Amino acid sequence: FLSAGRNLRPTFEATKKTVDSLAALRMKELEELKNVSKEFRLLEKERIKADVANSYMSFAGYSDAMLSDCKSEEEFKQVLGKFYTSIQGDMNPILQEIAGSDDYLDVAVVRDVLVSCYNLKVFDYPKSARLAELVEVLEKGEELEGELTPEKYRELKNFAGKLKYKDFSEAYLGRLERRAKLMEGRPAIDLDFVTSEGKKGKLSDYKGKVLFVDFWATWCMPCLGEMPYFNELSKQFPNIQFVGISLDDNTEVWLNKLKGDADHGKVLELFSTDPLVRTGWDITGIPRFLLIDKDFNIISASAPRPSEKDVIVPLLEKYNKK
Repeated sequence: FLSAGRNLRPTFEATKKTVDSLAALRMKELEELKNVSKEFRLLEKERIKADVANSYMSFAGYSDAMLSDCKSEEEFKQVLGKFYTSIQGDMNPILQEIAGSDDYLDVAVVRDVLVSCYNLKVFDYPKSARLAELVEVLEKGEELEGELTPEKYRELKNFAGKLKYKDFSEAYLGRLERRAKLMEGRPAIDLDFVTSEGKKGKLSDYKGKVLFVDFWATWCMPCLGEMPYFNELSKQFPNIQFVGISLDDNTEVWLNKLKGDADHGKVLELFSTDPLVRTGWDITGIPRFLLIDKDFNIISASAPRPSEKDVIVPLLEKYNKK
C-alpha cells in the first residue's frame, strides 16, 4: 500500500491512516466480487491484512528522517527495534489473525510477514510447527547461496530428508539439486548473448580461456560499486578473460552506461536475456561472479567479489599462470 514510497506521509500515524483507507477500499472491492469461491475470498482477505502489516513495517525503510542519521549497523538495529516496539499495538492483532491457520501460509505476503517477524522478540503471535519449519528451511536455504562442496551437498541433503513436511522437503531437494549442477568441476551452463556491436554469440565461444564473469545491471548499486574493481583487475590478469554480462531489460540503458564510462579495462561487455542465466546459473541476486576454467568447467559459481582483494587476487593469480 505504500506504492514504493509514493504513499508515505511525514509520520507513521498519517501513513497508517492512508494505508488503512486503501485497505478498506480493497476489502470493499473484495466483498463486492461475484462468482468467486469461499476459499479465494478468505485467502484474499488475509492477503490484504498481511499487506497492511507489511506496509506498517516498511514505513521505517522508506522514512529518510528515521534511519538516515544512523552511523552504524548497531545504531540502525536499535532505531528499527524502537520503531517496531512502537507499533506493537497495530501489528499484533494482524499477525495473530494471519497466523491463525497454516492454510494462510499459501499466500506469499503472509509467509513473508510472518517469517520476517519470527525471530523478532517484539511481536506476539502464534507460531505453528509448520511456520517454524518454514523458517528453518529458509534459514538453511541461505547456505545454498554460497559455494556448494560435496560435503556440504551431503549435509544439506540429509537435512532435507529429516523435514517433517513433504512439500518443504521436495522444494528444498529440488533447489539443492539445481545448485548441485553448479559445483566445482561440473560443466558450465552455456548461454546466449549479444555484444555492444550487435553480434550474437555463446559464452562457450570463449572456451580455451579462463573466464571471470560478472552478472550485473545498471539499476544495481552494489553491481556498479564492484565495477571499478572488476575493470582494474582485468588489466592485472591478461591470461584471464573478464566478462561483464548485463541483465538489464533492454540494450539501450546498457549501451548508455557503457558509453558513459571512460575505462572498462579489458572487460568484454555483453548483454543477455537468456533464461538460462537465472534458471541454469540460479541467479537470485546480483552482482554474482563466476570463475570458469579453460575446458568450460566450473571453478566457482559464487566467486569472491572483485572488491574482496585478499580473497580474489590469490585465486586469479593461480589461474592467470595456466
